Amino acid sequence: MGSSAEPPGKVLIVVAHPDDEYYFAATVYRLAVQLGAIVDELIITDGEGGFRYSTLAEPYYKKKLTVERIGRK
Repeated sequence: MGSSAEPPGKVLIVVAHPDDEYYFAATVYRLAVQLGAIVDELIITDGEGGFRYSTLAEPYYKKKLTVERIGRK
């Protein structure tokens, strides 16, 4: 990219789940910080289904997060 390149302007990132943008965090960083783009994110779901994968967080929160009733709350 030469010095005559125009800044990227505005970017809309559309992801299915909260934290999915971390799959391409370096790209988001480059756009926003290094190239000065305005970056917005649209998350399609609220992430409430992630309780099934909360095993590592159970000791920290001292709750059985993988139990649907508890994890969704």
